[in-house]
Amino acid sequence: MILIISLLVIGAIVGFTLLIQYLVKDPNPNPNPNPNPPITMESVAMIVADIHIEPWYTTKGAAQNHYNPDTIDDWTKTAKLICSGVGDNAGDTPIGLFKSAIQDFSKDVLKEQRLFFFAGDTFAHDLRGDKPDVIIEKTIMYKIFDKKEGLLNYFDPSNIFYAVGNHGGKTQQAFFQKDTVSEAWAQSIVDNGIYTPSGPDDIFWDIGYYKKPIPSSTIYVICFNSIIYKIVSNHDGCSGDNCTKKQQRQIDQLKKDLDSLGPKNSAYILTHFPIDSWDPSKVAVENFIWSKIGKEYQDKVSGILTAHSHAPLANLDHWDTKKGTAYTWNIPSIFWSGSNVIPNKSVSSYIKVPFPLNEPLVLAETDVRKTVCKNGVSTDSIQWVN
Repeated sequence: MILIISLLVIGAIVGFTLLIQYLVKDPNPNPNPNPNPPITMESVAMIVADIHIEPWYTTKGAAQNHYNPDTIDDWTKTAKLICSGVGDNAGDTPIGLFKSAIQDFSKDVLKEQRLFFFAGDTFAHDLRGDKPDVIIEKTIMYKIFDKKEGLLNYFDPSNIFYAVGNHGGKTQQAFFQKDTVSEAWAQSIVDNGIYTPSGPDDIFWDIGYYKKPIPSSTIYVICFNSIIYKIVSNHDGCSGDNCTKKQQRQIDQLKKDLDSLGPKNSAYILTHFPIDSWDPSKVAVENFIWSKIGKEYQDKVSGILTAHSHAPLANLDHWDTKKGTAYTWNIPSIFWSGSNVIPNKSVSSYIKVPFPLNEPLVLAETDVRKTVCKNGVSTDSIQWVN
């Protein structure tokens, strides 16, 4: 009898305890109690091309060839925009114009959301890549990535994808051969945490090629050096046995990297040269790539981003993938262009667009942010508009 009473008492206590737990429990329990859950938010891409930074910006808008890194214009100066002409006649762009574009992009986008894609051409046209330009170009690169005023103040290094252009090493000869200018470009990429080579034999040191993931995604970005090939008719590429070996090594690496992608992965190819004779109706770099690696790789490539032409946004090609239709986009330039949408005006442009993680990138003219250059306008008062 005592045993029965004890069991009834214990049962009553357990039942009462369960009732209390039921009444006070969280009505919306977390099925995955992670103290640091991953942040899921939309990424926004800043896509830039052809900045052509002028190291000594003056009212004449031309390189002064001071060859003194201590006097190079920096982010804090309010160098004037001089738009006395278009293209080379107008001079290259002051670093303040690039800073203005970065600030415009960043003002309503959280840092952890920001992605930065650069399709090549860092330096002014007048820099020829011979000594003493080595020191000058190295100084410009470190100013561009500066942690207080430059890219690393606005973007996490893991979210920066920076490709080489024909004005990214020796003029028209980036990574053709071992030279101190290309090495300076490459070393600045490494020193600022943009890419970490696997070792001294990494293809990056030899060619400027690298593959890098977009954080918290299934997407990779492949920075491809198109400068070593004869793609555009006004550019001869390189020649000789050493060059042929470089060309083939990069194609082999591209195939290897695409082959290594899993069924859920895809890649974007970020490269500089887009077209032949600067005419989108002629042979484009995407045709060059498919001719080298085969169209069977198209399903793994979600898009190609190119530059060089200083022209309006253009869709050069498209193909089908398992994630949807993919495109080759030719990106307009920060360097001012008279052909860029507004007739008889010098226009600077960049792309600001939400970056899709589950389907290929599609761009439109409404994604292009522009500013019209006017004589004597300070970079601090530039207005960017769609």
